[in-house]
Amino acid sequence: MRKSCKDRLITPELLDKLARALNVDTACLMGEFDLFYNQLNDEGIRRKYKEILPKST
Repeated sequence: MRKSCKDRLITPELLDKLARALNVDTACLMGEFDLFYNQLNDEGIRRKYKEILPKST
């Protein structure tokens, strides 16, 4: 999503509509945070989760 917005393939308005339809924050769609990761309390699990996450471009 982030790359698509950067390359102007998705407009901010479309991103907002997608987020509302999916009932998520636009920042989540942009990869700025991960709702599941943010709910993890154990630091070891958080580190492991970050290791296996696909790298965003």
